[in-house]
Amino acid sequence: SLRVQLPDGVEFSVGTGLSDAERENPPAAGSVITFRYQELSDGGVPRFPSYVRVRQAARDSVAKAGSARQELKKKPAAKPPKAKVTAKAPANPQRAAKSVRRFEYVDGGSSKFWESEVRGAELVVRFGRLGSTGQEKTKSFADAAAAAKEQTKLIKEKLGKGYQEI
Repeated sequence: SLRVQLPDGVEFSVGTGLSDAERENPPAAGSVITFRYQELSDGGVPRFPSYVRVRQAARDSVAKAGSARQELKKKPAAKPPKAKVTAKAPANPQRAAKSVRRFEYVDGGSSKFWESEVRGAELVVRFGRLGSTGQEKTKSFADAAAAAKEQTKLIKEKLGKGYQEI
C-alpha cells in the first residue's frame, strides 16, 4: 500500500487500485496521486480509498487546500516531506488534439467534478461528486464544430463558477 498525506496533514494508506506492475514499481516518494473514496470519516480520513493514477503535475490549489482532496503527497518511508506543492501544471501542448476536458470544484462542503468530450457530432458530459463515477449525458449536434462550440461555451460557464481544470 501507499502511505499518503493530505495537504492538511491527515495520514492514511491507499492499498487497492494498484496494478501488479504498480505494486512492483510504486510511485516515487513525494508524488501526487489521485484516488477515489466513499466518504470522509469524522476525523477527515477518506474511507475505502482506491488508487487511480499518479498526477503528472500538481495545481497551486493543492498547497492551499485545508480540507480533504483527491490530490495527495506520498510520504517517504522515513519522514514526511515538509515542502508543500506549489508548482502549477504546465500547459499541455497536446490539448488541441484532445477533446476531453476535466474540471473540479472543491469549496467547503462542495466537492464535485465536471468533464466534457466531443465525440464526432456529439458532446458527452459527465459530472458528479469527487470519488464517484457520476452521471453521463450525451447531446447530438449537426456537426463536430457545433459540438465543440457548445463544449467551449459550457467550459466558460464552469470556469466562471470557480471550477479549475485538471
